[in-house]
Amino acid sequence: TELGTEYRWGDTRVNVSDYKWWDRDKKFTKYVLAGEEKYGSPVDNLSVLEASDDAAVELWGDNWRTPTMGEIKELKENCTVKDLFHGGFRGLLLTGPNGKSLFFLVDYNSQKAKYWSVNRRTGDSDPYVNISFAHIMEMQYGTSAGKRFQIDQFARRYQKSYIRPVKSK
Repeated sequence: TELGTEYRWGDTRVNVSDYKWWDRDKKFTKYVLAGEEKYGSPVDNLSVLEASDDAAVELWGDNWRTPTMGEIKELKENCTVKDLFHGGFRGLLLTGPNGKSLFFLVDYNSQKAKYWSVNRRTGDSDPYVNISFAHIMEMQYGTSAGKRFQIDQFARRYQKSYIRPVKSK
């Protein structure tokens, strides 16, 4: 895939106008927890992407996947972040304590890097909020360190964000 391709959460398809996990009435058809039946069915009690719905697995193979929120939290706690313009692309370079680095592309218009995790939102008192959103990692280009890296962020499942695969353990 090309640098900068965005995907909907749980959807491995590119350049489609519909969201894979909606029916005609825009009710969710997968990743539906008990108590959310008003907004989707059937209840499958899935809140973490299955490999068959993970764009990272689809693109790079079974040895790769989209990261968990725990892994994203680990990046925030252990890496330094700096702005970088590389190969004609604006992004953020995260460098770990071992000296290895990861490049995260930043959206040209928003100056933000938004990347999916495998985790769907859970725990909110409103079932519609839970079923509608998934966790993302959001980083801001050209911002002070304290506001640069946010992990407690969410995006609507049908919106597009980037993926940054990690190697399966």
